[in-house]
Amino acid sequence: MAKSEVEVFMNNQNYEQNKLEQARTKIEKISESVKEKQSSVLELQESVPIAENDLKKAESEHKELVGKEKTLLELVSKSRQKYSEAQSSFSSNKNRGRVLSFLMKLKSEGK
Repeated sequence: MAKSEVEVFMNNQNYEQNKLEQARTKIEKISESVKEKQSSVLELQESVPIAENDLKKAESEHKELVGKEKTLLELVSKSRQKYSEAQSSFSSNKNRGRVLSFLMKLKSEGK
């Protein structure tokens, strides 16, 4: 009977030692994971301000380009208007030239 009690205690001891080893392994894995995450956090803490500066630069560049775009669109609009006016003027001058040519032709024919 004492021998079986000793075997039961030994089995319990082995079982508890296995549980202890498993717990230690889990703790080691968790510690490694925490260290990796801490290093990731540090990297992000360093990269976030850089990214924010880049974003601010991009935003200011965007505002500048939007202003330039407005200026260029106004210039294009004015140029189109001038072109349209010149085309209209040319067309009316062309018509006057035709009328004058026709009248000169009639004059030369004696009509």
